[in-house]
Amino acid sequence: MFDIATPDNVKSATTDPHRPKNFLDPTEIKTFLDAAKAGRQGARDHLLFLMMYRHGLRCSEAIDLRIEDVSFDRATLWVRRLKGSNSGMHPIEGDELRAIRRYLATRNDSLPWLFVSERQGRLSRFAVNYLVERTALKLLDLIICIRIAYGIAVATP
Repeated sequence: MFDIATPDNVKSATTDPHRPKNFLDPTEIKTFLDAAKAGRQGARDHLLFLMMYRHGLRCSEAIDLRIEDVSFDRATLWVRRLKGSNSGMHPIEGDELRAIRRYLATRNDSLPWLFVSERQGRLSRFAVNYLVERTALKLLDLIICIRIAYGIAVATP
């Protein structure tokens, strides 16, 4: 049927053919999302990154989402696209819907935005970029610790 995308089998006429594609495979995405759960606002960060990944949201599109854009009874999400793309309805999978409910249960405000900061305001693009960087660094620290532990385990007789 379909092959899993790898840098070897993904080609594009618009980019340099000698430069491989940079993207995360599904196991790397799962690891990244798990690392996002470990933060102080783990439910929010996990949901934010999950929705950006599954719906192909730009940072500005993600922070523009409102609670009213989520239809819990029909399991759909209305996405307002930017940069001339077409807005539309997206289906929401069960685990994503549960994550939305779990995150909204932690909030005690009446703000319209789906993703809010700790200061009860709308998240900014800069905040999302910081969250991505912080999660990636946390993940990198974990990988380094695992490699060190593996190296110690292999080196000891």
